Amino acid sequence: LVVRKHYYDGFNGTVLDSALRARGIPHLVVTGTMTDICVLATVLGGFNREYRMTVVEDGVATLWPEIQRATLDIIGRAYARVLSAKAVADEIANW
Repeated sequence: LVVRKHYYDGFNGTVLDSALRARGIPHLVVTGTMTDICVLATVLGGFNREYRMTVVEDGVATLWPEIQRATLDIIGRAYARVLSAKAVADEIANW
């Protein structure tokens, strides 16, 4: 599923939520750039819509290492699991 987004949050102003719900998808795995802006906004959007969110820690990036660490810490403490790509792949293999 490819959804063209118009804002930082991939849910805002798109059909993403309805498309996922129509398919019965409750869990999202998030990767992307600008962890502190786009990824965080999308994680919050999914969390607020009651999706189970996972962020791939080595599949996201931003401009400054200290901002990356702080953002992943905030995400992991409140909004989503933060796992390595290998841990996510291992989990998916066992579904």
